Amino acid sequence: MSSFTKSCRQCQQVFTVDEIDVELLSKLSPTFAGKSFAIPIPTLCPECREQQRLVWRNERKLYNRICDLTKKDIISVHAPDKSYPVYSSEAWWGDGWDPFSYGKDFDFSRPFFDQLKELFEQVPRAALYNQNNVNSEYNQSTGNLKNCYLLAGADYDEDCYYGNYLFYCRNCVDGLNLQNCELCYECVDAENCYNCSFCFDSSNCRDSKFLYSCRNCSNCFGCVNLANKQHCFFNEQLSEAEYKKRITEFDLSKYSVVKDVDKLMQERLQKYPVRYMRGTANENVSGDSLSHSKQSHYCFDGAKLENCNYCVFFYQAKDCMDIFAWGMSAELCYSCMEVGGGTSNMLFSATCFSSHNLLYSFQCHNSSHCFGCSGLRHKQYCIFNKQYSKEDYEMLVSQIIAHMGKAKEWGEFFPMALSGFGYDETIAQDYYPRDQKDILALGGLWRDEDEAKIYGEKPVVADSIHDIGDDILQETLLCELCSKSYRIIPQELAFYQRQFLPIPRLCFSHRYLARLSKRTPHKLWDRHCDNCKKAIVTAMSPEVKRPVYCETCYQQLVY
Repeated sequence: MSSFTKSCRQCQQVFTVDEIDVELLSKLSPTFAGKSFAIPIPTLCPECREQQRLVWRNERKLYNRICDLTKKDIISVHAPDKSYPVYSSEAWWGDGWDPFSYGKDFDFSRPFFDQLKELFEQVPRAALYNQNNVNSEYNQSTGNLKNCYLLAGADYDEDCYYGNYLFYCRNCVDGLNLQNCELCYECVDAENCYNCSFCFDSSNCRDSKFLYSCRNCSNCFGCVNLANKQHCFFNEQLSEAEYKKRITEFDLSKYSVVKDVDKLMQERLQKYPVRYMRGTANENVSGDSLSHSKQSHYCFDGAKLENCNYCVFFYQAKDCMDIFAWGMSAELCYSCMEVGGGTSNMLFSATCFSSHNLLYSFQCHNSSHCFGCSGLRHKQYCIFNKQYSKEDYEMLVSQIIAHMGKAKEWGEFFPMALSGFGYDETIAQDYYPRDQKDILALGGLWRDEDEAKIYGEKPVVADSIHDIGDDILQETLLCELCSKSYRIIPQELAFYQRQFLPIPRLCFSHRYLARLSKRTPHKLWDRHCDNCKKAIVTAMSPEVKRPVYCETCYQQLVY
């Protein structure tokens, strides 16, 4: 079978279904009671499918509320006015409640998703997902943190603040997608970097500022596409003495200077070629930011993938499709959000760990052979939170799938409304901005944020960190973009003072969005190398005016 095109039922965009997609769907199709149930071809384009998954992940919006079990004050990604019960992490994982108490029989006279929504509205949800953290309460989807604040999707970090997807980092502030970094500030896609600020897509660099796509560089400033260099200033090779003299021209302790240098770098970048795809040790892959993967297509931010398509922030997985986060390891999973930890045969599910053969389930862990369940732990052969024998389970599941097929529900991911989050609360809005009217028309939810509290007049913040004292900790600052209030915490101020960096003028959310805008979208375009004219598939949209080079041409340029 060759590739063919379809029209997305949501946005009407024409998208391509490749033969490898069809083959993978066939491999993923489950069998119950001796009958195989084919997973139908997706009715949504890749972007709309990803939106449906991302609406289940709130990374940055935390609320004060009451635990509905213990009645104690807690921090949660679920707002106080949500209709479903929310338990503190300790209470949710404890023995003080029974998920089976919410069990119900399936009603064949009603649609599947209507009944599933009722179950999801009744079963308690965990306030946060954090494990083994020390002095790190204000974080989400993290583990093994120490003295960290407002991190999301992070693991094994210490003394880090305001970051997303940080792993094995120390003393890093305002970072996005960092690994093994220390003393880094406002860095994006950095690995093994030390004492670097405003560096992007760079690795094994140290004591540098304003680097773009640099490798193994030290004591460099304002450089692009360099490898194995030292004492370079705006791509000019200098002696050590001359370099030290030239960098004094830019006092980055001043916010005005940082803005000017950033503007200058954005202008300079336009003349430097960019690599069509960031990747290492890959074989027959497409996407961006991939390593050690093979036979995987339309994937982004992944490693050790094999035969995986349309997967993002996914690691160590095989035979998977349409997944966002996280793997390590995962096999034979399809249309899921945040699954992994030794998971296999997971279909149409969200936030399920270390489980096997789950379908249409949410927040189920260490379980197997469950269909349409929520909040289960160490269970098997369950449907709508009710226990069945193996034989009865398989027979009933086969009947439910047939029922769903008639209503065209089988093969579809959860409708947006089932997540309980407003679209604007989630990372769906970060990657695919939509307005309230559009989302409500799609059946999704929307939550207008509360107006920011303004305490008197907007405070005047000194341009240089040298002119700012501890009294800034008592100030309520206002974001230059949205006028919402934010504060500086003591650990953060100590970092700025130690690194001679100015106080940020944007709230933490807009700082994150600015970093995200520097990354490529989760979309691919057909282009040609601007040097050799070879056909390429790249995440660099036609709107990107920088020259885009194929791998061969880029390597010849840099090395």
